[in-house]
Amino acid sequence: LAVGVVILAIGAFFYQQYRNKKKAEIQQLNNDYGRALLEYNKLSAELERMKQQDGSLIFDKQQEVEELKARLQAYQAALQTNGTSQQLSVFQESSIMQTFRTKSKVSPQTPLPTETEWKRLVSQFSRALPYAYAALGRDVILSTNELRVCILLLSGFKIADVAVLLDTSPQSVTNLKARANNKLFGENSASTLERNLMNTVGLA
Repeated sequence: LAVGVVILAIGAFFYQQYRNKKKAEIQQLNNDYGRALLEYNKLSAELERMKQQDGSLIFDKQQEVEELKARLQAYQAALQTNGTSQQLSVFQESSIMQTFRTKSKVSPQTPLPTETEWKRLVSQFSRALPYAYAALGRDVILSTNELRVCILLLSGFKIADVAVLLDTSPQSVTNLKARANNKLFGENSASTLERNLMNTVGLA
């Protein structure tokens, strides 16, 4: 009988140990689950907030773009009404433009434009067509040659003429056109730059 009591006591002891261990494991699982649930709820709430905020930001940005587009259209209409084509004609007939036209002709005796002449060209363009000049720099930074190409194209120069003036190849001018078109209008093409420039200044 005593042996049986000892065996039962030992069994009860190990059973209690087993129960305590399982209880501790279950408690740990509960703790881990609780922490995971709290983290999940927190992340879910943050994600929902981000979606709402992003949606609001996107909507606000769309509104800003539409308002800016309307302003640009109004500016273009006003510029057309007030003689943008006449301003461009005055620029094209200026003495600095005549200098560039002369220097665009292929001739060993004709020197390339100097840096001073290039600066005069850009300065004259900015004064004659301030809106067009501002449009060429809107939110982007054109390289020196990209800006020069845009001004010359707006002034009626052909790629071959521009290549002579920049002392480079026609292909390099095409590459400059493509880069400028991408920066200004988001188009990865050289062929539409002139049309886009004309649209921008209201002459299309």
